[in-house]
Amino acid sequence: MVRALAILGALLVLAVALLALGLPRLVDRPEVRARIEAAAREATGRDVRFEGLAIGIFPPRVRVLRPVVAAASAGEPPLFSADEAALRVALLPLLARTLVVDSLDVVKPTLRIVRTPRAGPPPEPPTAPGAGAAPAVPREEESLRLAVRHFTLRDGTVVLVDHGVAPPVTWNFEDIQAEATGTSLAAPIDFTLSGRLGSGGVLRAQGTSTTSGNVDIQATLEAIDLAVAKPYAGKAATALAGKLGGTVHVKGSATAAAAVDADLTVGNADVVAASVAVHGPLTLHAKLTGEPANLSGKFDVDATAAELVYQGGFTKPVGTPATVSGELVHDAQGALGVDDLHLKVKNLDAQGTLRTGRRTRVELRAKPFDAAGWEALVPALGGSGLRGEIAPGTLAIGTGPLELEGAPAFNQLHVQLPNKPPLTIDGSLELAGDAVRTRDLVVHIAGQPFAVAAELTALATQARYRAQLGANRVDSKALVNAFSQRKDVFEGPLTLKSDFSGPLAPSTELVQTVRGTARVDVGRGRLRGVSLLRGTLDQLGSAGQLALAAGRAQGGKDLQRFYEDEFESIGGTFVVADGRATTDDLRMVYRHYVVDLQGKLGLADQSIDMTGKLTMDKEVDSTVAAQTEGASAASASVRAIPLAHVTGTLSEPRVSIRPEDAASFAASYALGRERGKLERKIDEKLGQGAGRDVLNTLDTLLGGGKKKQSQ
Repeated sequence: MVRALAILGALLVLAVALLALGLPRLVDRPEVRARIEAAAREATGRDVRFEGLAIGIFPPRVRVLRPVVAAASAGEPPLFSADEAALRVALLPLLARTLVVDSLDVVKPTLRIVRTPRAGPPPEPPTAPGAGAAPAVPREEESLRLAVRHFTLRDGTVVLVDHGVAPPVTWNFEDIQAEATGTSLAAPIDFTLSGRLGSGGVLRAQGTSTTSGNVDIQATLEAIDLAVAKPYAGKAATALAGKLGGTVHVKGSATAAAAVDADLTVGNADVVAASVAVHGPLTLHAKLTGEPANLSGKFDVDATAAELVYQGGFTKPVGTPATVSGELVHDAQGALGVDDLHLKVKNLDAQGTLRTGRRTRVELRAKPFDAAGWEALVPALGGSGLRGEIAPGTLAIGTGPLELEGAPAFNQLHVQLPNKPPLTIDGSLELAGDAVRTRDLVVHIAGQPFAVAAELTALATQARYRAQLGANRVDSKALVNAFSQRKDVFEGPLTLKSDFSGPLAPSTELVQTVRGTARVDVGRGRLRGVSLLRGTLDQLGSAGQLALAAGRAQGGKDLQRFYEDEFESIGGTFVVADGRATTDDLRMVYRHYVVDLQGKLGLADQSIDMTGKLTMDKEVDSTVAAQTEGASAASASVRAIPLAHVTGTLSEPRVSIRPEDAASFAASYALGRERGKLERKIDEKLGQGAGRDVLNTLDTLLGGGKKKQSQ
């Protein structure tokens, strides 16, 4: 028996040895490989091929060389490929119908996944007649259980082609190193993972996973390039760039409730979404729970170190505090919202809510704050100094369509523009729909009060403005001194009533687009150093038509007293358009003469392009006659001098007179020498009073003014 047992043992050893040596050669035969590939194709629905297959007995192991799983469509890259896959199996657990893989090693695998746009819910599987009962589940003791004790992946690549966005995005996850270890079917699997994104950045993760799908993952991101994710933002973002880094802790299930704890930073962010642009670093903290598509919870974002720009009208410089926090929520329809929204910018501290869905609406409540320093955040102010109080109150902004609500107020808001007079604003605004209107607004310019009734309309489409400005006997001297480098050149009580409107287009100059009317009246005042009478008589003298001693240099002693620069009143109505103010009733009343002008005034350069007349009273007329050779005092009359052209600027006007008007003016004085004698002779021929009427008619034809008696 001993000999027989020895022989039997030797035969068993020989059989096992022959099996160990011959099985690999048997399996690697072409016909056997073809049968294995056919079975794999039947099981997976895809073509499967490999270059070599080796099987070992002690220990049980399988080694596959260059396996390839083809794509669903011909001509596409394979779904899966690898240089090598090696499997080692434990013998004893097989007796308990459990396949325990001691080790599974995959070298240089490549997995290619193509995501197609979702066309609708997946079709339900067909049911057999009489279906309704739960499908039979094999009893655990009748099924083969699988466990993997150790898994390694070296130098792997995953390619995800996402056609669910436009344009399609290709994600390349390269240099993947992974390792997973488990001790039993019920025990969690410990794993580590690292890899590099082809677009830039490194991802590392470690954690545990269970066979039921629960995970506990701690991921670390390093310099992930955000530019590749821009298509996922859709049309809402016109720019998306930056480097994402930080940590993300995910705990839960991919199909059920989970918890996400994120601590992220974005370096050198360049994000432009709608009307908001972010340039610079951002930090994000979030603690969220819920299903993956409906995560809710606390978050906060800090953009203090970044620059924020809103529609070019608001710019937060780097270093100015800017944070936003709140709690993400979802309504019954799944639309995202934010409760307990808390917004801080500089010293503005606002709280409110945000709702999205068919319409987006944000509502904020803020306490009054000091405006000092806010000029750095509003480029339109051009570096102006600010101080005073702004009281935002409750503000609401809705989109789709635009809808505004609120009544922010200003309390002694002082605006100091560069090289401009100071402005002080008191009053409030009324926000309603897509319009903004003033309410009891008073603007002090250089200390002078102006009542303002203004509105901005059609803000969501083609914005327009209308402004009505009113003032009652304000100090024009203070205004002119504030705007002009020349001081004390103009004074007098100013009364103003204006109505202007135009498009609100920042790309065009306001003076070129403004339209409207203005009525200006100035009471007794002074236009320092400017005498239109003197300028007019100088022009007459220079034309050589009058022998006026007063018109040849600085004026005679008698006329000098009429050259005063004080006026009784100035008034006129102006129509504003195309950068010019046009008037046909501008009247400047002095003590001894009146100037009537018609024409245009440039709004930007204060240039004058007008015509008119200067009308002297009798006292000036008689004084001029007294200094005119051959003229008599009897010629005193209210006399008008046509002004062919008034040019220059408001502060330095220049008068031009046509030579024929100067000659006519001189002739009217020459006629005065024989006036009395001629008047008597005409009375003798035509009757009493006829001489006066005839001579008055001649005065008119020669340039003199009509006498009131002849009307």
